[in-house]
Amino acid sequence: REDPMPQVSSKKHFNRLVSLVMRLYNSVRMIFETAPEKFSPVSYVRGVEGKTCPIVDEWCSGFLHELALADNAWQPLLDD
Repeated sequence: REDPMPQVSSKKHFNRLVSLVMRLYNSVRMIFETAPEKFSPVSYVRGVEGKTCPIVDEWCSGFLHELALADNAWQPLLDD
C-alpha cells in the first residue's frame, strides 16, 4: 500500500498543509451538519469540442482511495 503521508520540505510547510486540509475538512463537515443538500464536490473543468466538461474521474479516484484508508468507518453507511 502506498504511503499516504506526503513528503514536505519543512515543519512549517507540513503545518501549513495540515492547516489547509483541516480548514477544508471543517468546511465540508459544517455543510453536511447544517445543509447537506448544498454539498457539491470540487472538480476541475476542461474544454472538449467547444463545451465545458467537469473532470470527475480524479475526484472519484481520490474518494475511493480515501474510502479504502478508513473502510471500517464507512461500513455503517455502506450497510445502510
